[in-house]
Amino acid sequence: MNKSALIICAVAFAACSGMQTATTINPVFVQSNYQRIAVFPFDTKWADGRSMADSFITQFLSLEFTIVDRSLIQAILQEMNVTDPTVLSKAQLQKLKQEANADAIVFGSIDAKKPGTEIDAVSLRMIDLNTGDVLISSSFKNDKQIEAGQIPGQMIADIRGAMRQIASQRVREAGTREKIERKKQSQFKQDLPDMDLPVQP
Repeated sequence: MNKSALIICAVAFAACSGMQTATTINPVFVQSNYQRIAVFPFDTKWADGRSMADSFITQFLSLEFTIVDRSLIQAILQEMNVTDPTVLSKAQLQKLKQEANADAIVFGSIDAKKPGTEIDAVSLRMIDLNTGDVLISSSFKNDKQIEAGQIPGQMIADIRGAMRQIASQRVREAGTREKIERKKQSQFKQDLPDMDLPVQP
């Protein structure tokens, strides 16, 4: 599989969809392998990080993810004496995966100049709890100054489009590999020497 092609495909979609969101998807990401996710409150100084996380939960549900109860995740983090999910070690991530029966966690940040002002930017990452790898990275620049509640929908729409393009790319690559294999088999048969069968007396 051409990994770089899959990443470029995701970014290209972002560039074509309003030029506000940039999304990168790890080539290893297949949604069926990451059905259960936990979404943490977004890190922010002035905005409402919990409300933003709740809005993203609604959007991830529309993509048919299963959301792990946040209180369960928080209790496990408290047991590990961890307050910041962005600094978890690989061993801690795997413990979280096992105890919460989760596949990935989502966290992000919100940029705003001061309380009561429009949000300038939002970013999020989805992390594989088994490996610690970044599965999805998406950032939104609020150039048009849209309302905070509309941002998760725009970002998830971009992620959905990138996922579809990557899925289509995989199908095309699988078809290409199949054609190559058929061609090899056909060539192999043509190259076989003609052998005369012995004549029965």
